Amino acid sequence: MTGYSSEEYLLATGDRRVQHEFAIVQVSPVGAGRATLGDTARTVIRITMRLRSLGDRRLTLDGTSIRLSVAASENRSFRAVSPERVVGRLEAAPHQEETLDIFFALPPEVAPRDLEGLELTWMVHAGPDAYMTATPIAQRFVPGSNAVSFYVVPGAHPLLFPVERRWVVPRQEAHRTTVVF
Repeated sequence: MTGYSSEEYLLATGDRRVQHEFAIVQVSPVGAGRATLGDTARTVIRITMRLRSLGDRRLTLDGTSIRLSVAASENRSFRAVSPERVVGRLEAAPHQEETLDIFFALPPEVAPRDLEGLELTWMVHAGPDAYMTATPIAQRFVPGSNAVSFYVVPGAHPLLFPVERRWVVPRQEAHRTTVVF
């Protein structure tokens, strides 16, 4: 099964005939590993996001909207996991770009190899408009390796907007078929 190292979402306004593109949001799943948080070893998942303003709109990633749904083996599922830590700015000024790393911590009994699928839900505010979607992510199995990496599964989710004249459009040219983590 092939996947992609990242997915870019083109944010646009206008009707279906004429679009005004004003921002790009890129989601890149990095991987998962064990880390000690407090006194407990837990699985930590890292996802990188890039906010790029192409025009005069300030982009703000809504920190309260960031959620990671996790499907784990043996029918264990964890819904609405909030970030444990966010490194970087949640806001990109007009004509600027910001990159941030988002870390999610799972319960101690979940090992990185137990993860089967992820879905990152997020929302960006741009002026009076809000753009929301979910990025589906699957685990990449590498035979004979202990590394756990992920890839984006394009087109596996519906767009949660459009509402009236706002929507999020996946950019197919952002995908890469050869992925090395």
